Amino acid sequence: MPFSVRKELLLAAETVHGGLDYAKLRSEGVEPESILDFSVSTNPLPPHPEVERAVARAAFDRYPDSSSGALRRAIAEANGLSPDEVLVTNGLAQAIVLLAFAFCDRGSRALVASPAFGEYEAASRLAGAEV
Repeated sequence: MPFSVRKELLLAAETVHGGLDYAKLRSEGVEPESILDFSVSTNPLPPHPEVERAVARAAFDRYPDSSSGALRRAIAEANGLSPDEVLVTNGLAQAIVLLAFAFCDRGSRALVASPAFGEYEAASRLAGAEV
């Protein structure tokens, strides 16, 4: 049986996530640490003390609940939802890919505004949509 790569994988554009090009900045005599970068979800401030306490209490010796049950229930309760209406992901990029695979397929079309987070186009193409 011949091996072939799905054409959608070859068409997927390199995603643009923002962030600093440390090497370029340093080559121009600029220290990256001197720049407040608003193109990504980074925070120049230290974590809130309550966050530090929660991390210190967290169990790191086992895998977390794969259904994120407690977190989904807490989010649902705080927002007047059912836990079944809450999707917990490992970040926005994973959520975008899941949504693209849920709503796009081969032959469908997706419109991506520009400028935008690069994951929208890449995920749509991977799902088989024409962008």
